[in-house]
Amino acid sequence: MGWNFGLFKRKSEESEEISAVERVETSVSLSFSRLKADIEKIGLWIRYFAEEAIRNRQEHSLVRGELSSQHSEISELRKNQHSMISALEKNAVIISELSKKIKNTENALSERPIEQENQLGTCPGTSTGQVRDKSEKRIMAFSRAAGVKKIETPEYEREMSEDSGAHFNMSMFLPSELEVIKTLYYSERPIGYAEIAKLLGKSGKSIRNIICDVRKKGIEILDKPIGIRDKGFYLSGKAKVLVSGR
Repeated sequence: MGWNFGLFKRKSEESEEISAVERVETSVSLSFSRLKADIEKIGLWIRYFAEEAIRNRQEHSLVRGELSSQHSEISELRKNQHSMISALEKNAVIISELSKKIKNTENALSERPIEQENQLGTCPGTSTGQVRDKSEKRIMAFSRAAGVKKIETPEYEREMSEDSGAHFNMSMFLPSELEVIKTLYYSERPIGYAEIAKLLGKSGKSIRNIICDVRKKGIEILDKPIGIRDKGFYLSGKAKVLVSGR
């Protein structure tokens, strides 16, 4: 009986030793597994950082290439800037010389007397009275269509006989003012606002303002009653002589 008890006791001790060894083996195996996992993670991080380093080197190389290209472009722009500045300085000198020539030409033209062929009633570059201006022909046709008749008053005949040494400077007048002057010049009777407006395709108010402006510029436009409420306008004899350039 005592022998059997000792046998069971040895078996129990052996079982406990085996269990302790298994626990140690399990613990060591688990530790190695964890260590292996940590090593694999460290390897992944090392690989990631290596790839990032390669990528950064490539980007750095690209940036250096772009900076080098931009530096070359900036150098070219600086060269072009100097060339443009030189060209602008030359152009400024040329423009200054042209301005002086234009000013001298304007002064010469302003001092040149107005020739008779440049007066109202003839075209520049032709003999006096040979070629009529087209606008004058158009206005004369309008006047004939409107049944215009010649003004015959003592005042008109007296003014027509007066001699005027002045010249008619067409450059003083706007195109619309010249049209009104021509209409009155070729009219053989006083004509009112409405009739002038119809001939020239303008409003009566515009004609009233134009006549006022022409009078301010020294052209003598007379008026006389025609009808009950309207006034007729015509150039004085002196003004006709001035306009015709005779």
